[in-house]
Amino acid sequence: MVIKMITIRHLEKYYGSNHVLKDINLSIPTGSIFGILGKSGSGKSTLLRCINGLEKINSGSIIIDDSEISTMSPSLLRLTRKNIGMIFQNFSLIDRISVAENIALPMKVWGYDKSTINNKIDDLLDLVNLKDKKHVRARDLSGGQMQRVAIARALSTDPDIILSDESTSSLDPNSTDSIISLLKGINERYKKTIIVVTHEMEVVKSLCDYVAVIEKSEIKDVGSSEEIFFNQPQSLKNLIGKTKSYSSSPSKTIFHVKYLAHVHSSQLITQLFRELTINIDLIDYYSDNLKNTQINHFIISVSKNDELTLKQYLISKSVRFELLND
Repeated sequence: MVIKMITIRHLEKYYGSNHVLKDINLSIPTGSIFGILGKSGSGKSTLLRCINGLEKINSGSIIIDDSEISTMSPSLLRLTRKNIGMIFQNFSLIDRISVAENIALPMKVWGYDKSTINNKIDDLLDLVNLKDKKHVRARDLSGGQMQRVAIARALSTDPDIILSDESTSSLDPNSTDSIISLLKGINERYKKTIIVVTHEMEVVKSLCDYVAVIEKSEIKDVGSSEEIFFNQPQSLKNLIGKTKSYSSSPSKTIFHVKYLAHVHSSQLITQLFRELTINIDLIDYYSDNLKNTQINHFIISVSKNDELTLKQYLISKSVRFELLND
């Protein structure tokens, strides 16, 4: 049985008469990367601030390691926040001071001695591959580099939980990929629980073990990333504007993939999402059993620019396919 580090039950949050979170229920396993996926204004960032105790909830509960956030004394809440690192969309660095000084700030607040701070800075800069930027002012870094510094700062007090609020949304694709790889590595190496709030579906596909889809202040669907993207619940279709039509715009290519094997099609779909850096949309899938051999089919679309990449990948996997709108 997996112990649930973070448990949210019947959470309600209002801003005046605006009901921004409605009956939120989530269980987030220890050591997982958990995505909260939703459009702007859906309530996902507010939920993250509630988990960190930055926002007070109106009713319900948020329990971290058997401790209820909403009933904690100010001193206990402060200690709990030490165990929660935060990564923001806009980096929240002090741009006039150096990279090292930015990383040191939380440790100074908590009274770490100078030697510990210096050693920790060096270790974290090595982790985020920015050792050569130690004495550079934050304002002189690229967006991807600033986010790496922000991640190092979030890790400086060795928290068990990392909250990431749209941390890739202002980055270019290459920087986004590097941040995804960094967060994956942190999760695998240090077993941190990472909660990722984003509107970017590709980030969730590439990074998260589990995903909750939030729509109009409510959690509509929760499951493993494989399950959610394979089953395509209505909430996900609403998020991406998906219809069950196999027609396509001139800029899209529709693939009908036929996969004959003892491996369920969801495994191949998951491989596509995780191994390729192109944007692949799952339109439909179905499977049959014939003489104990599973024949799987699914229909996906990609941009015309990515058509060759997907063709080469499917050929390398010995997977049959045909183009429906060729």
